[in-house]
This record gives sequence, structure tokens and C-alpha cells, in this order.
Amino acid sequence: MDKKVREIILGALKESIKALKENDTNALKDISNRTMHSSSIMQDEHSITFSVLIYSLFKIYERTDYQKYEKWYFFDDNVKNSLSLAIDKLEHNDDKGYDNVISKLLKGVDKLDKRLKDYIKEVIGSAKINKASRLYEHGLSIGKVAELLGVNTFELMEYIGKTGIADVTPRIKSMKLRLENARGLFR
Repeated sequence: MDKKVREIILGALKESIKALKENDTNALKDISNRTMHSSSIMQDEHSITFSVLIYSLFKIYERTDYQKYEKWYFFDDNVKNSLSLAIDKLEHNDDKGYDNVISKLLKGVDKLDKRLKDYIKEVIGSAKINKASRLYEHGLSIGKVAELLGVNTFELMEYIGKTGIADVTPRIKSMKLRLENARGLFR
């Protein structure tokens, strides 16, 4: 994993744990949006996956009615412990360990109530499509975005068509500003 990406994700992980402890769901959404913006620049799989995870958590935690489920405490503890473990893995340059923790967290809904589990699976799928459309909006091709997030190209095109993203004129930065941004990535 690139050093800059590691720093971005580490900072976002720490902010995410704080947001969860403070029950600040809007902070989760902001964290997801910031990491998605970074991932669109760097086209890095780690930051894209992380952004989808945090956006999914935002959508889950904003539904306070799910906190009434019997196994909610297990889910909540698992999320916070997994994010803490992910920090530890990144701080020790264990990229493979980090990937495993995040992957298990995304798949760790099986111990929850069936209705909550189904909702979380739906949220994760929707989050991937949503974040994929944002990457497309930032200038990546539909094919590249679908490949990076593992989403169906046709579902992505359908979503983009419904949102009107394809109709928006992209914000094109001057060559000088794009060059400065690129140089900033390698400092």
C-alpha cells in the first residue's frame, strides 16, 4: 500500500472510531466522501473499499431502529474492534492483515438478525454503486470504476442515468492545478 494512502486511511480509521463512539453518523458520511475523493485521484483499491465500508456503516448507524435488535451490541462491538484492529495492522505495515480485517468486517453480518443482515447486505451493495457513481463523476471511466469496486457495469450505468451524473459537465481543472495536485501526491 502506498504510504500516502496508508496515512489517509489511518487518519480516517481513527476519525471513524471516534464518530462511532460519539454516535456522529454525519461524520461517517463526511469521512467516506473524503476518502472517496482521495481514491478517485489515486485510483487505489484500499481507499475505495474503505470508503464503501464507512459509507455502509453510515447508512446502518443512521437507522437507529436497528439498535433495538437483540444482537446489535455484537455488531457494534465487532465494528469498533475491527476498526481498531485495522489501525493496528496499518501501523505495523501489515497490508494483508488490514485487508483481511476489512474483508471480514464487510462479511461479518452473518451473526445478526436476518432482517438486519439483509438490510446490511443491501446497504453494502447500494454503497458500492453509489460510490462507483461518484468515482465516475470524478472522471474515471465506467469500466474502470466497475472493475475497482466489483460492481455490475449495467447496474452502474442505470444508476448514473437515474441520478443525472452523466448530464453534469465535469469540473475540469487547469493543467497547472492538476500538475500541482499530482506533485503533491509524491511529496
